[in-house]
Amino acid sequence: MLFLLERIPQDVQILTVEIITE
Repeated sequence: MLFLLERIPQDVQILTVEIITE
């Protein structure tokens, strides 16, 4: 999934990480 995150803008990536770690 990290390879997908690299294609996502930084702001969206941060939100995604926060959701995953929640």
